[in-house]
Amino acid sequence: GKPCLVIANKFDLFHPDAAKADRLAAIQDDIAEQLFFIPYAPVIAASAKTGESIKRFYFAIEQIRKASWEGLNTGALNRLLQDSLAAHPPPAGKGGKRFKLLYSTMARERDQEKAINGANFILFCNKKSLLPGSYERYLENKIRENCSYTGIPINFTFRERETRKRIRKN
Repeated sequence: GKPCLVIANKFDLFHPDAAKADRLAAIQDDIAEQLFFIPYAPVIAASAKTGESIKRFYFAIEQIRKASWEGLNTGALNRLLQDSLAAHPPPAGKGGKRFKLLYSTMARERDQEKAINGANFILFCNKKSLLPGSYERYLENKIRENCSYTGIPINFTFRERETRKRIRKN
């Protein structure tokens, strides 16, 4: 749940006889396979010995910092998520009920001193248990298509609608 950047050091020793483009593709595939749980993290292939890609390292840190301060305003976020739900509705749960998104907003960090903020979204819904994890990843991917959040994890907090007590009239 933290901002992340992957540095592949000693790149000068990784298949030194192969073409650089092939080496980069191979190392990115290897890292994507091994670090599948952080697909949002950019990968920098570097060599501390030769100094190769050290400037890219600092550039990537700055990109992550900038991405952390980006944000979708509430209206754009709600339109994006509602369009995503309409284009590909969530599966029906037990009893035929579906997850319904009532409203969404981006939670802002109160700590202005923090250099890198997370992308935290609050989703007001009918029932969180009706939303499978795969659909949550679908919504995350839709947000990333609109706002990259390079190196930043996207976190959802769900707030379920409170059930109202019915008042009986006698």
